[in-house]
Amino acid sequence: MMKTNKFKYMFALMLFSMAACKKQDPKPADTSQATTPVFTFSGTVGGIPLSLQAGVNDYYISSSYTLNQNGVYLYNSVFKSKNCVSNCPNSLSFSIADYRPSTVQATTIDSAIRTGNYSFSVPSGLPSQFVQSFIGGLLNKNGKSFSWNFGDQTPVVTTQTPTVTHNYLHSGQYSVTLNVLDSTGQCSASIANSIKLGQIENSVLASYYPSNLAGDSVLFTSVPTGGTPPYSYLWNFGDGITSTSVSPIYKYASAGIYSTSLSIKDANGYTDIQHSFVAVQSSLVCASFFHQTTLTTIADPLNLSGIVIEWTDSNGSVWTSNNDKQTSENSSFKIVSVEDYINNENGDPTKKVQVEFSCKLYNGTSAVEITNAKATIAIAYKK
Repeated sequence: MMKTNKFKYMFALMLFSMAACKKQDPKPADTSQATTPVFTFSGTVGGIPLSLQAGVNDYYISSSYTLNQNGVYLYNSVFKSKNCVSNCPNSLSFSIADYRPSTVQATTIDSAIRTGNYSFSVPSGLPSQFVQSFIGGLLNKNGKSFSWNFGDQTPVVTTQTPTVTHNYLHSGQYSVTLNVLDSTGQCSASIANSIKLGQIENSVLASYYPSNLAGDSVLFTSVPTGGTPPYSYLWNFGDGITSTSVSPIYKYASAGIYSTSLSIKDANGYTDIQHSFVAVQSSLVCASFFHQTTLTTIADPLNLSGIVIEWTDSNGSVWTSNNDKQTSENSSFKIVSVEDYINNENGDPTKKVQVEFSCKLYNGTSAVEITNAKATIAIAYKK
């Protein structure tokens, strides 16, 4: 993550000014509502704690909705200074695109703003979904049952064939696990590896393929992808011996199944590690493997159910989540609860929405992280 001392200094000044003046939260027209701040944000931005409260320090929350050129409703909620109109320093905005499988289906607020996990939007025209195919099996036996955990919290898929295809809904790094049962039903083995999809920052992938040579020798062919060359290599042959060669040939002392790995570091210091079994001569032990095969990318210009978070710092610079490097590792957005609330200043009905999230925000090549964030925001809509 890149962040400057200047960013930290300006941020600290903002926090000091916020602590210097406090005002009462404006009371809603419905006097049954609580008199303490209803709409709040708490979390860290760039490692610095931040707390925003509507009605405190001249902050309020603005709620609105727009219909874009693609026929998609965008629901917007912004914490900002009450007297600011545009490009407001120290403001935090949320945009939620309505949730539908397609624009053919009608939009209602209850189906658009619902509890559950959302994905972050990507700039128009860039891939937002990834259809990845895999092939797996056993090195020294025939596989009968193949159970796949794709690492994205979807249910485990079990097939009777060694190939499978899975649709990932956004870019990121995923830990994929395959468990294979042999044809006798007596032997099973698992293997796990990380895969990387999309334009994520740490894109280096330590791919390699072991192949048996004469006798007990194995050729380890490295085929790293992504990242920035030159790479450094660290092999573990599974018997306590290591190597830093690019593509070594290694002779094992005895027959058996060995769990090997390759760790690669690129010129920017990004790392990745991949694992593979090797089978030396015959063995009664099962050993599984899998590889990525065909990848198809899907662009979604509508960004249905997509989230955009923007932070405008004290200098007026905008940091946005709307970037193709947003990943599943550091990014999540969950709507925890939705309930009816009073009309906003324009007379539109609103929902009070509780969210929890973490993400990266980008300004050019620089980035800051929002972590451990919780917020209660207002969503306006049209009946």
